[in-house]
Amino acid sequence: MAEKYPETSGTFAFQGSLPRLPVLPLEETLPKFLDWTAPLLDEQGRHETAESARAFLAPGGAGRKLQRRLEEWSEETPESWLSDFWLRTYLESPAPLVINSNVFSLLDLPPLLSPSPRSRRAAWLISAALSLKKSIDSETLPPDTDRGTPLCMSQYRNLFGTTRIAGLSGDELATRPDSRHITVLCGGGAWSLDVLSPEGNEASHESLAVRLDEIAASPRPGGEIGLGTSLPRRDWGALRETIASICPENRGNLERIESALFVLCLDPETPPSLQGKGLHYLSGGGANRWYDKSFQIIVDERGEAGLNFEHSGLDGSQHALLASVILRSGGTGGYGKWQALSALPLPFHLSEEAVRHLEEAGQALHCLRKNTTLAVLEFSAFGREKIKGLGMSPDAFCQVAMQTSVFGLYGRFLNAYEAVMTRQFLLGRTEAMRPVTAEAAAFAHRRTAEALKAASRAHSERVSECRDGRGVDRHLFGLRKMMERFGREIGVHEPPALFSSPGYAVLSRNMVSTSTGPTEAFRIYGYGPSDDEGFGVRYLMFPHKLVFTMTSRTSLEPLLLAFRDKLAENMEEMAALLEQ
Repeated sequence: MAEKYPETSGTFAFQGSLPRLPVLPLEETLPKFLDWTAPLLDEQGRHETAESARAFLAPGGAGRKLQRRLEEWSEETPESWLSDFWLRTYLESPAPLVINSNVFSLLDLPPLLSPSPRSRRAAWLISAALSLKKSIDSETLPPDTDRGTPLCMSQYRNLFGTTRIAGLSGDELATRPDSRHITVLCGGGAWSLDVLSPEGNEASHESLAVRLDEIAASPRPGGEIGLGTSLPRRDWGALRETIASICPENRGNLERIESALFVLCLDPETPPSLQGKGLHYLSGGGANRWYDKSFQIIVDERGEAGLNFEHSGLDGSQHALLASVILRSGGTGGYGKWQALSALPLPFHLSEEAVRHLEEAGQALHCLRKNTTLAVLEFSAFGREKIKGLGMSPDAFCQVAMQTSVFGLYGRFLNAYEAVMTRQFLLGRTEAMRPVTAEAAAFAHRRTAEALKAASRAHSERVSECRDGRGVDRHLFGLRKMMERFGREIGVHEPPALFSSPGYAVLSRNMVSTSTGPTEAFRIYGYGPSDDEGFGVRYLMFPHKLVFTMTSRTSLEPLLLAFRDKLAENMEEMAALLEQ
């Protein structure tokens, strides 16, 4: 990926020239699969997995047939063999979005010392978001690049006016980029507020603040149906249709909410601690949220603000860009001149059955919140600049410290996931990097500077492989999809043993689900655990500090807190080793 491209200001200018995600040879993926799973298995598990890989790779075997069909599928799909399968994985999941899928951030904004800080901050954030929308619509947003290589910008089309619509058999993404309004939620009530004039001019933030103050002082429209979006997806799909069928006004108001550019949540004051704030922005109480929306801007009584993103159509890059645009605006938004008109209340008429389902949704969300623990490690001894000065990759340093901490807690390694961006490919999203390398395992057993540097090199090499589309997980995912869709057609009548091997089973559970990204504009950033027996960890590598936001189920709280403490100890010890 060393090729350089000329500079351009067109947001989507490179889409037609981006390379397609390759289909790797089986001979490359399967040895890596064995190598990547080896530290996670005992001797018997490694033997069984190796035998299943040999059978999969045999001439005329199932693996060869699935590989051939995947190569054909890649030729049949004009843009990406993976993208639609990956999107459907999100949209077909029946689990609630809140905590399980959506991600959150707490923004690092200066205090706002003014009357009505919530409305004024919210108005400014609306203006900042609209400035980003304008640059996407006009295609003046410069394309993202990585080391001079342009990245796919397709996900930015899903940022505004997009909602994940719950259905009875699966969800769909619906996008209305021509919308001129946002949805405002306050006290569980919903309003529609036009933020663009019929000519497309932006509302002034002074007029927006006035309209938001009016909303806060207004009687609440009936029906706290935001709670419905916290339900398991098929349950919400059924309840959504029930509510829509009660009367035309309900259906029209649902469509109004779902076609909004984004959702603004006007909240009461958030808890004082970072842990409390994290849980608040991760989930909220449900009534004042719309988890289906591409993103929600959440502002509390004091003007503190955060974001909550729906993940199916967006990854961390879009979240980070919106946050950085907000930060660069200085929290003061844009300079629109149009005078916003009063918001339209969106009441809902509910049957007794619908009310009961919403009450049950609120109770289920309360239980899910109670079953979720969030902890924050603000490690201030040093940050990424010192780690670089010690000759180590900051990302490798954090990952080796985390895996060593897990080993210290459990006496064994757990399968870990690190999201690695693959947007240099057309419609690329992420590859699953597996941080438990043989070298990281060796360091956990023998803590020397040499072993640590070897672990760092191995980590960086594996990240590079994944970034270049040469990982393991997505290829195996594609082969499995070929079996599910075309197995009988191509003579694969039973799932190959590889897909029930110990190695595949261990790789299928993200026990320590991690990711990182830009630090600009964030105080904390996180998500729920991917596995009920594991941890979710988002880490921000600031120049002079490291911030880890970690989650687990409440039953694991003692382990989560012990992990947090061991992580701090291990980072101190690792730095001392490198300094010797």
